[in-house]
Amino acid sequence: MNSNNNLAPQLEEKEQQQQQQQQLSPALIQLRQIIMVQNQQIQRQLHQIMLQNQQLLCFTSQIQALKSEVTSLQGQLQLFQKHDPKDQKYGSVRLGNLIFSFINSFESLKTRTTYTEGFNSLIEQRFIDPNHTLREFKEINGENLLDQVRQNYKAKRNGKYFESSHSTRQLRCAMILSFSKYLQRKTESYLTQITANRMSAGMTFSHRRRKTAASKLNQHQIDCFLAALKGFSLRGYIFANLQIFGCRRMSEIINCHIADLDLDNKRIFFRPLKKKNVVVEPIAIYLPSEFISLIKEYVKDRSQGFLFTSLPATKSAQDHDKASPITKNQIAKIYHRGWNKAIIADKENNDNTTKIFRPQLITHCLRSYGISSLYSKKFDSVYIKEISGHESVDMTNYYRYADPEENITKKLHTSENCDKLK
Repeated sequence: MNSNNNLAPQLEEKEQQQQQQQQLSPALIQLRQIIMVQNQQIQRQLHQIMLQNQQLLCFTSQIQALKSEVTSLQGQLQLFQKHDPKDQKYGSVRLGNLIFSFINSFESLKTRTTYTEGFNSLIEQRFIDPNHTLREFKEINGENLLDQVRQNYKAKRNGKYFESSHSTRQLRCAMILSFSKYLQRKTESYLTQITANRMSAGMTFSHRRRKTAASKLNQHQIDCFLAALKGFSLRGYIFANLQIFGCRRMSEIINCHIADLDLDNKRIFFRPLKKKNVVVEPIAIYLPSEFISLIKEYVKDRSQGFLFTSLPATKSAQDHDKASPITKNQIAKIYHRGWNKAIIADKENNDNTTKIFRPQLITHCLRSYGISSLYSKKFDSVYIKEISGHESVDMTNYYRYADPEENITKKLHTSENCDKLK
């Protein structure tokens, strides 16, 4: 009896434990499954880490092999440079000295000034380092340099930097290209010329004008301007008319001599100055009779020297024969004064004023007007190119200001022509 009484509590405990296990078994099974999944994920991650370690070891061995190859190539390059006569001759030359010699190679003072300002701005913005040797400059990627200038060059005004125009950035790129061409020629091809990017995505020269930058003047503005010039400066009046009649550049008229006049045959000869190192025949420009008489009045007794001198008309013929030619600055001042007088006169005669242009544009606007007037008189582009002295017809067409309403369809489909077609 006592033994049975002792076994009863033990059996009850076992039954309770079994019940508890039955209650906990679903949770334990779920927990075991989660642990097994996590173990599998951990094993996969460990496997991936082991693979990555193997790849890193492979990469490090490849990098070390490349480093050793680079050091061997650098050693070979140094040996080659020691025995390369061009590198010994040009490699240690400072870039700043080469820039100075490049700028001084230009004959025109205006070009030298423009390039000096341009290179100074490139140096200030750290596109070019004047302290670099030519050997160091040779290692720079020229196309990347052009892309950086085309995208990041800034204009400086009053000590502050602003976003520059597309044309200004292209001008700086053109300066770098011209400089690299100069270096290639001077260093016996030790440094190769930088080439412009011609791909459509990042073209170095993508912005091109369809027309010349000079503003277009109408007939009324030209008449007012010439009348104002004639009132106070016969020299300026003749100079302006030669730009219009002959479609000449200022520099070509400035370099005109008394010997180039053929007043008996009513013509004057001009030599195109932009065609360097090319023998070009002088261009004969025929002038109206009334204009020839004005030239005779202006020249008087002079027999030699420049047609337009820097001296005033009150000086003697002997002084004019020995005098230097008139400068562009003098002509610009005369034009500016005449333009202001033309605006005042037009304002007095009419309630509205003529459009005011910048003085520096006026000097080229007259040539632009002369060429566009020949187009309006239906002359062929080939003949206009021969007079203007352009290299190609495409350049001459930049001066063509055609009225959008004036085209061949207007001539073709007018009532008279339609009757003829029927």
